[in-house]
Amino acid sequence: GAAGRSLTSSAVGVATSGAERAATDDEVVEAIHRRLRKLGKKGFVQLQTSLGNLNLEIHADMVPATAHNFLGLCKKGYYDGTLFHRVISDFMAQGGDPEGTGMGGESVWGGKFRDEFDLRLRHSCAGVLSMANSGTDTNGSQFFITFRDTPHLNDKHSVFGRVVGGMDVLHRLSRVATGDRDRPLHDVSLEGVVVFQDPVPEAEGLLEAEVRERVRARIAEEKTKSRGARIAGRAAAAKAGEGEGKGDDDDDDDRVGRFLNLPAAPTATGATKKKRARDGAAAAAMALPTTQQKRIKAPK
Repeated sequence: GAAGRSLTSSAVGVATSGAERAATDDEVVEAIHRRLRKLGKKGFVQLQTSLGNLNLEIHADMVPATAHNFLGLCKKGYYDGTLFHRVISDFMAQGGDPEGTGMGGESVWGGKFRDEFDLRLRHSCAGVLSMANSGTDTNGSQFFITFRDTPHLNDKHSVFGRVVGGMDVLHRLSRVATGDRDRPLHDVSLEGVVVFQDPVPEAEGLLEAEVRERVRARIAEEKTKSRGARIAGRAAAAKAGEGEGKGDDDDDDDRVGRFLNLPAAPTATGATKKKRARDGAAAAAMALPTTQQKRIKAPK
């Protein structure tokens, strides 16, 4: 969203040992995720597959980083035209790899990001939406949807949503014929994605409003100190017969500009140097070293 992309890390102060420093990009995005939790709102997405539509509820209030990643990729069209490249009957269907091999894909920030678990979210039934990975903290773009309860995946794969419409489509997906490496014999494609609700821009807006208020308070404090110093200086000058000094008052809105970078850049901010998301909403990445040669999959 525009709000989050307009924030600069210098505007978000972090207290350390009694002093304040500029926040890192990761700290800015974490601040957005804290506000996502407080909002308590879900995301809603429709996956338009070649077998029919799957409506998904996204748990942005419980696992905000994972939800932010998925919603951001959906909004930038990252999944359009991708395949469910791995389907295991009575287990799960895996997709989200733009290469269609099970070895590709990256997060909305570029690279990989950390696992995110919530004890309320388990692989407890059919229709659970979870992240595929190649090991700890290697989440990118790939996801899977379960056909039944798979408790052995708990605390290994980050659950971030569930199917709330189209269970008949999910059932048809579970019955497709497959060949080598569990790949469907006939392509099951993800033709498009519709994002009905995304709470990330609202969370970004909350953070921007808080930053603006913090900056204005900082400016007011600086002005008060400056005026006090000028008064003291004038008194000293008058006593010495040197006359009064000159002062100036900066315009608050101009000074806020030091901390807020408006208008927004066209792509999302991230800590990595890889490609940025056009419609990703936050300002920073949680990228980790990739494991390019490892096949990304859900454990058997």
